[in-house]
Amino acid sequence: MHTPEDRSFLGHPRGLGYIVFTEAWERFSYYGMQSLLVLYMVNRLLHPGHIEYIAGFVPFRHVLETAYRGHLDIQPLASAIFGLYTGLVYLTPIAG
Repeated sequence: MHTPEDRSFLGHPRGLGYIVFTEAWERFSYYGMQSLLVLYMVNRLLHPGHIEYIAGFVPFRHVLETAYRGHLDIQPLASAIFGLYTGLVYLTPIAG
């Protein structure tokens, strides 16, 4: 049996506070990384002189441009890459 001393976080088990705190910081870091990733792609990575050194980027860009039906400039390309990344982040756990 649990004693009343075990429930010290608003009537919930003490471990719930650690879980909530950890999840909050995980979300904070994830959303912070999102904004930095898009800014890095737009301002540095996807410019001529840098983009040529990304292995496999030409076929990857072709797939994205085929999916979006046309040429993608730097900003739409960064958004498409980020959208694909975000979709995979949320869908891959479902597949196991």
